[in-house]
Amino acid sequence: MEDRKESKSHIVFAVASVVGAISFVVTALRVFTRVKIVGAWGKDDVLMVIAQLFGIVFLVSILVGASNGAGSHIETVPHAELVTFLKTTWVSSTTYNWQSMFSKLSVLTFYRRVMGHHHWFKLATTAMMVFVVLTSGATVLVIFAHCQPISYFWDRSIPGGHCLDITILYYFNSASSIFADVVVTILPLPLTLRLELPKRQKFGLCAIFSLGGFVCATGVVRMIELPDPFGSKDITWDTVSTMLWYYTEASFIIIAACAPALKPFFSLYMPVIIGSAGATHKNSASYQIGQSYDMPRFQRSANVTTGPRAKYGEGDSEEHIIGGESSIMKTTDVVLTVEQFTHVGGSGEQGRETPE
Repeated sequence: MEDRKESKSHIVFAVASVVGAISFVVTALRVFTRVKIVGAWGKDDVLMVIAQLFGIVFLVSILVGASNGAGSHIETVPHAELVTFLKTTWVSSTTYNWQSMFSKLSVLTFYRRVMGHHHWFKLATTAMMVFVVLTSGATVLVIFAHCQPISYFWDRSIPGGHCLDITILYYFNSASSIFADVVVTILPLPLTLRLELPKRQKFGLCAIFSLGGFVCATGVVRMIELPDPFGSKDITWDTVSTMLWYYTEASFIIIAACAPALKPFFSLYMPVIIGSAGATHKNSASYQIGQSYDMPRFQRSANVTTGPRAKYGEGDSEEHIIGGESSIMKTTDVVLTVEQFTHVGGSGEQGRETPE
């Protein structure tokens, strides 16, 4: 016979606290890296900080809910605690959408910053940004319109109040979120597969995409685990797993998105983990840091020189190398469009040299 007095609140506290702590630390390291080490602060960083702030509100609402009946059978929850639980459930539903939206926008903005010179890629990221904003915004609007007045969601004694059946919204939200997660994960693959990387960096890249795959998997599991919020007669017990999957998914988007930005931090403080950076595109020339090169085979000769700099600018490459005792050196992407002449029949051909 089932023990109706059992509780899963301790699981809620443990899982949410651990995932939340990892997400917060990774975000804090990203801020430290971008501000103190790289010396650059972009729109994607701002969006990620906003996402983390919503994540903190999400975490607090989950923990408060766990202290007020979440994980317990509804008949064992006092009325006052049940009201608090329903309030935190409403807050969690709203903050999840904001956290997820801003974290995905941060990733897409980062894509545009480092790979936006590809026209098709820029169009694809723009389209996804519009999709994410529209679907997330529509979901939040429906949540606000769900019960009128809003307080009727947790206080059914309000005269004249009513709630709409929006069960279909939960499944639409899950499906659109999974679609966005999959697209955001695979979108840069056509470009990153063209890179020739050292084995250590290939391993790191695979780890980052594995995190993206995990985010997609959590979305699928969450949709399967999602109970009917209106059909459940034991909402404090049934929705615990769903809420944890919601939070885990949103938090791992942040973790996966912050991972690439932490490379300078690990290069500086834990170089054994990252190693030296140096990626080249297939069939392209390779150049060394701090050296000057002449290219006399072009109509115009050009010298390419890279060296130590105190800080990086906004548009700089994400590839960084630590050099010297107190300087930070970087690889700089240089794109030269030149005219290469082949004296065959007096015709010339255009060529593009892209040293990385």
